[in-house]
Amino acid sequence: MASKVALVKCLTYDSREVDAALNKALSLLGGIEGIIKPNSKVLIKPNLLTDSKPEDCITTHPQVVEAVISLVKKTNAEIYVGDSPGVIGQRLDVDKVYEATGMKEVCLRQNVSLAYFDKAVLKDGIPVTDWIERCDYIINVPKFKTHSFTTLTGAIKNMFGLVMGVHKTKLHKDYFKVHNFSRKVVDIFETAKPVLNIIDGIVAIEGEGPGSSGTRKDVGLILASQDAVAADSVLATIMGLFPNDILTTKEAASRGLGETDINKIELAGENLGEFIDNNFKLPALSFIYSMPEFLFKIAKIFAWHRMLVSKKLCQSCKRCIEACPVGAISLKKGKAFIDCKKCILCACCQEVCPYKAIIVQKSPLLKIVGV
Repeated sequence: MASKVALVKCLTYDSREVDAALNKALSLLGGIEGIIKPNSKVLIKPNLLTDSKPEDCITTHPQVVEAVISLVKKTNAEIYVGDSPGVIGQRLDVDKVYEATGMKEVCLRQNVSLAYFDKAVLKDGIPVTDWIERCDYIINVPKFKTHSFTTLTGAIKNMFGLVMGVHKTKLHKDYFKVHNFSRKVVDIFETAKPVLNIIDGIVAIEGEGPGSSGTRKDVGLILASQDAVAADSVLATIMGLFPNDILTTKEAASRGLGETDINKIELAGENLGEFIDNNFKLPALSFIYSMPEFLFKIAKIFAWHRMLVSKKLCQSCKRCIEACPVGAISLKKGKAFIDCKKCILCACCQEVCPYKAIIVQKSPLLKIVGV
């Protein structure tokens, strides 16, 4: 498979503009008919982190998902839309997410079905949704966002959502070191590689993403590729990074799952240089997490950080308590409290907090170097 990435400018979520941009992107890749066989079953997998509204730009925008549905309908496919959000996993919670993010409305309008990840199957020892067996193809539709733990959550990281809620919690607990967790994310990606990746980069998240602690950033881009590794390599370049600075991208490339060399990736559509932003705000620890493991172990002694709760911003919603894989968070005097001795710094609490109440306390060295 050639590593080709289509870049198409798209400045707003106006339905006509998104439809036009997506159709152009797929035409640059040779058309949807060359990717999806007629009358197939297709799972469209957006990034639905939490029950935020589309205008918050934390989840894949419903207009992008609807444009993907319209495109896939040309193949007469049986289409499903689904994700396992960062919630405990009960259907009631997932329904709330589908409603708030606009997915339910889109699926009703397009007469396609929502998928519920209720049953897991083991693939190479990994508990993933049985929808990977029930469908012929997965189309990956992530949101372009930074991530406090993995630096980037793009095409590869979005496949972590194939793991059901309770199992995701266990994986965070068992693989809490960033290098080990990144390898496990790639294990999941390798188990269920998407046939197509369409990235919502119209409005991205920078800074301490991927949730409400991040900052909205207008990028104005729809990106499409059959090579998820190449897609994430382009996203890293846009962020002012080298592709191998992203551990999941580096790991996937080392397994031969895609291309990271920008000079070997065929870029179609807009000029990549138009989107590169060397002032892209990165998570505080991104430069440390990109280090080789032996340097990372040394650096973290001096460049440490802690997750704390702002009592002023905390609304006692208990989402962080439910999301914490190691039970490090509890209510004290009506506010969430993080036990730093138990905390594994996975940032799951920060992901799900809707009030930006989870903050990062940095070591003196990090403050000095200005990250």
